[in-house]
Amino acid sequence: MQSYDALHKIVILGIGNLLLRDEGFGIHVVNELRRQYKFPPNIDVIDGGTAGINLLSIIETAARLILIDVVQSKKPAGTIFRFKPDRMPKDVVYKRSLHQIGFNEIFGIAGILEKFPDTTIIGIQPMDIKSYGADLTPELKNRVKDVVEIILMELEGFGCKIK
Repeated sequence: MQSYDALHKIVILGIGNLLLRDEGFGIHVVNELRRQYKFPPNIDVIDGGTAGINLLSIIETAARLILIDVVQSKKPAGTIFRFKPDRMPKDVVYKRSLHQIGFNEIFGIAGILEKFPDTTIIGIQPMDIKSYGADLTPELKNRVKDVVEIILMELEGFGCKIK
Protein backbone atom coordinates (compact mmCIF):
# COMPACT_ATOMS: atom_id res chain seq x y z
CA MET A 1 0.00 0.00 0.00
CA GLN A 2 1.41 3.35 -1.05
CA SER A 3 1.42 6.11 1.53
CA TYR A 4 0.68 9.73 0.66
CA ASP A 5 2.37 12.60 2.45
CA ALA A 6 1.95 16.37 2.12
CA LEU A 7 3.49 16.25 -1.37
CA HIS A 8 0.56 14.13 -2.58
CA LYS A 9 -2.57 16.20 -2.34
CA ILE A 10 -5.91 14.43 -2.03
CA VAL A 11 -9.04 16.41 -2.81
CA ILE A 12 -12.49 15.33 -1.63
CA LEU A 13 -14.89 17.37 -3.73
CA GLY A 14 -18.63 17.49 -3.16
CA ILE A 15 -20.59 19.19 -5.91
CA GLY A 16 -24.23 20.09 -6.29
CA ASN A 17 -26.88 22.67 -5.60
CA LEU A 18 -28.13 22.82 -2.01
CA LEU A 19 -31.35 24.54 -3.10
CA LEU A 20 -32.60 21.59 -5.16
CA ARG A 21 -33.07 18.89 -2.53
CA ASP A 22 -31.02 15.79 -3.45
CA GLU A 23 -28.97 17.74 -5.98
CA GLY A 24 -27.02 19.01 -2.95
CA PHE A 25 -26.03 15.52 -1.75
CA GLY A 26 -22.29 16.02 -2.43
CA ILE A 27 -22.30 19.18 -0.32
CA HIS A 28 -24.13 17.45 2.55
CA VAL A 29 -21.48 14.71 2.53
CA VAL A 30 -18.63 17.25 2.59
CA ASN A 31 -20.30 19.09 5.47
CA GLU A 32 -20.66 15.83 7.41
CA LEU A 33 -16.98 14.99 6.82
CA ARG A 34 -15.95 18.40 8.10
CA ARG A 35 -18.16 18.07 11.20
CA GLN A 36 -17.00 14.60 12.15
CA TYR A 37 -13.31 14.40 11.21
CA LYS A 38 -10.02 16.27 11.25
CA PHE A 39 -8.00 15.91 8.06
CA PRO A 40 -4.23 16.18 7.61
CA PRO A 41 -2.86 19.13 5.58
CA ASN A 42 -2.53 17.09 2.38
CA ILE A 43 -6.30 16.40 2.25
CA ASP A 44 -8.64 19.16 1.15
CA VAL A 45 -12.38 18.68 1.74
CA ILE A 46 -14.08 21.11 -0.62
CA ASP A 47 -17.64 22.29 -1.24
CA GLY A 48 -17.56 22.74 -5.01
CA GLY A 49 -21.19 23.82 -5.18
CA THR A 50 -22.08 24.64 -8.76
CA ALA A 51 -18.72 26.20 -9.60
CA GLY A 52 -18.34 24.15 -12.79
CA ILE A 53 -15.29 25.08 -14.82
CA ASN A 54 -13.91 27.07 -11.88
CA LEU A 55 -13.20 23.72 -10.20
CA LEU A 56 -10.51 22.95 -12.78
CA SER A 57 -7.81 24.75 -10.77
CA ILE A 58 -8.68 22.60 -7.74
CA ILE A 59 -8.78 19.38 -9.72
CA GLU A 60 -5.46 19.95 -11.46
CA THR A 61 -3.61 20.42 -8.13
CA ALA A 62 -4.70 17.00 -6.85
CA ALA A 63 -2.80 13.74 -7.11
CA ARG A 64 -6.04 11.97 -6.13
CA LEU A 65 -9.62 13.16 -6.36
CA ILE A 66 -12.73 11.77 -4.70
CA LEU A 67 -15.78 13.36 -6.28
CA ILE A 68 -19.26 13.10 -4.70
CA ASP A 69 -22.35 13.94 -6.72
CA VAL A 70 -25.73 12.62 -7.80
CA VAL A 71 -25.99 10.50 -10.94
CA GLN A 72 -28.95 9.21 -12.91
CA SER A 73 -29.62 5.51 -13.37
CA LYS A 74 -32.53 3.10 -13.41
CA LYS A 75 -31.71 1.97 -9.87
CA PRO A 76 -33.81 2.95 -6.82
CA ALA A 77 -33.20 6.28 -5.09
CA GLY A 78 -30.33 5.97 -2.61
CA THR A 79 -28.35 3.48 -4.70
CA ILE A 80 -24.66 4.29 -4.31
CA PHE A 81 -22.16 3.93 -7.16
CA ARG A 82 -18.37 3.95 -6.91
CA PHE A 83 -16.45 4.07 -10.17
CA LYS A 84 -13.54 5.53 -12.11
CA PRO A 85 -14.38 8.06 -14.86
CA ASP A 86 -13.44 5.57 -17.58
CA ARG A 87 -15.42 2.73 -15.97
CA MET A 88 -18.83 4.31 -15.52
CA PRO A 89 -21.56 1.67 -15.12
CA LYS A 90 -23.62 1.29 -18.31
CA ASP A 91 -26.89 2.32 -16.68
CA VAL A 92 -25.44 5.50 -15.12
CA VAL A 93 -25.56 8.87 -16.84
CA TYR A 94 -24.34 12.16 -15.51
CA LYS A 95 -27.10 14.67 -15.03
CA ARG A 96 -26.98 17.74 -17.19
CA SER A 97 -27.56 21.47 -16.81
CA LEU A 98 -27.76 21.78 -13.02
CA HIS A 99 -24.08 22.71 -12.81
CA GLN A 100 -22.73 25.41 -15.09
CA ILE A 101 -20.65 22.75 -16.80
CA GLY A 102 -20.67 19.03 -16.04
CA PHE A 103 -17.76 17.18 -14.53
CA ASN A 104 -17.53 15.17 -17.78
CA GLU A 105 -16.41 18.39 -19.45
CA ILE A 106 -14.10 19.33 -16.57
CA PHE A 107 -12.42 15.93 -16.76
CA GLY A 108 -12.10 16.31 -20.52
CA ILE A 109 -10.36 19.66 -20.15
CA ALA A 110 -8.14 18.34 -17.34
CA GLY A 111 -7.21 15.36 -19.53
CA ILE A 112 -6.28 17.62 -22.44
CA LEU A 113 -4.11 19.67 -20.10
CA GLU A 114 -2.61 16.40 -18.79
CA LYS A 115 -3.52 17.43 -15.23
CA PHE A 116 -5.97 14.62 -14.56
CA PRO A 117 -5.72 13.16 -11.05
CA ASP A 118 -6.46 9.57 -10.12
CA THR A 119 -10.20 9.99 -9.67
CA THR A 120 -12.92 8.03 -7.91
CA ILE A 121 -16.51 9.10 -8.35
CA ILE A 122 -19.01 8.30 -5.64
CA GLY A 123 -22.43 8.89 -7.07
CA ILE A 124 -25.90 8.34 -5.73
CA GLN A 125 -29.25 7.98 -7.43
CA PRO A 126 -31.40 10.92 -6.30
CA MET A 127 -35.10 10.88 -5.49
CA ASP A 128 -35.79 14.56 -6.17
CA ILE A 129 -33.52 17.10 -7.88
CA LYS A 130 -36.26 19.35 -9.23
CA SER A 131 -38.09 20.60 -6.13
CA TYR A 132 -36.80 23.58 -4.21
CA GLY A 133 -35.66 22.83 -0.69
CA ALA A 134 -32.44 22.60 1.30
CA ASP A 135 -33.22 19.22 2.91
CA LEU A 136 -32.36 15.88 1.39
CA THR A 137 -35.15 13.39 0.81
CA PRO A 138 -35.21 10.62 3.45
CA GLU A 139 -33.84 8.15 0.87
CA LEU A 140 -30.65 10.17 0.52
CA LYS A 141 -30.40 11.58 4.03
CA ASN A 142 -30.14 8.00 5.28
CA ARG A 143 -27.19 7.38 2.93
CA VAL A 144 -24.89 10.27 3.92
CA LYS A 145 -23.12 8.22 6.62
CA ASP A 146 -22.72 5.29 4.21
CA VAL A 147 -20.98 7.52 1.68
CA VAL A 148 -18.80 9.01 4.42
CA GLU A 149 -17.72 5.46 5.30
CA ILE A 150 -16.91 4.71 1.65
CA ILE A 151 -14.75 7.85 1.50
CA LEU A 152 -12.92 6.89 4.69
CA MET A 153 -12.24 3.42 3.26
CA GLU A 154 -10.99 5.02 0.05
CA LEU A 155 -8.61 7.22 2.07
CA GLU A 156 -7.45 4.20 4.05
CA GLY A 157 -6.63 2.53 0.74
CA PHE A 158 -4.39 5.53 0.00
CA GLY A 159 -2.61 4.95 3.33
CA CYS A 160 -4.42 7.77 5.20
CA LYS A 161 -5.89 7.20 8.65
CA ILE A 162 -8.50 9.79 9.54
CA LYS A 163 -9.55 10.49 13.11
